[in-house]
Amino acid sequence: MEKTFCFFVLAICAASAASLPDGRIVGGLPAGANQFRYAVSIQQLSQLNQPTRGHKCGGVLISPRHVLTTASCTDNENTVPTTVINPTEYRVFAGGINLNNDNNPEQIRVIVNITRHPGYTGSPMFAHNIAVLTLNNPFNSTIATPLAIPHESFQPAEGAECVTAGWGSQNLSSSASVTQMYSRKVITNQMFCSLMLGANILPSMICASPFDRPTTACVGDFGNGLVCNGGLTGILSMTTPNCQEQAYPEVYTRVANYTTWIRSATAGASVIQPGLAALVLFSLLQIITAKIIS
Repeated sequence: MEKTFCFFVLAICAASAASLPDGRIVGGLPAGANQFRYAVSIQQLSQLNQPTRGHKCGGVLISPRHVLTTASCTDNENTVPTTVINPTEYRVFAGGINLNNDNNPEQIRVIVNITRHPGYTGSPMFAHNIAVLTLNNPFNSTIATPLAIPHESFQPAEGAECVTAGWGSQNLSSSASVTQMYSRKVITNQMFCSLMLGANILPSMICASPFDRPTTACVGDFGNGLVCNGGLTGILSMTTPNCQEQAYPEVYTRVANYTTWIRSATAGASVIQPGLAALVLFSLLQIITAKIIS
């Protein structure tokens, strides 16, 4: 009964919020320095002289040398059929909240390889919308901090509070924001999400709605990470088409469903969750102790 009431309230908010004026992420808040040290900007080199510094998509640093983003962010939309972008034509910026402050070479890395999930379908379903970018050199821990990928069993409950951050456009008529913005989200029931968006939401996807103010992602926000209870939960795959501040849910690729694949794509280099790291260390100590005793 309580969930039904919550869904009813959310539906009313969605209907009324559509007339609100445009804002940022859209409707988000400015991020603080070092607030989201795992968030990166994927930038097109040929557009670096533009006000947006070539920003194309967001991403999440999951090891010092690997970025998790959506496969759709690596689509070359200038080709028919769509092909994969040339990694040498892009770079990754990390360790800052303003895209104009990129004079430190330690904040820039070149993309040397793109690994997309083999099941990626593209538009309109965007199934298995996930990709790993391998960088030429690792980021130093003083610049950026990787976010651990979740265990396969990590599934935040409906109503769990989350946060997402990036450099997306303020609205459809504007370009990407040079200042990083963030907004708070809440995990939304899959069936309700499907009804609200009129789309088939797969089990490999997860939905999140605005938590405390009407917000929505816009162009340039795809690939942004959804972090719930401190754990990487999703990467933005689909959002509403008009970039209006509203209470409609957004669709993220459910990262936990791809943990094994990510490990393979990064050759095991992605950050291990603290609990798992402790278990690995304990196991190594046991092995070393057993050898000393023997």
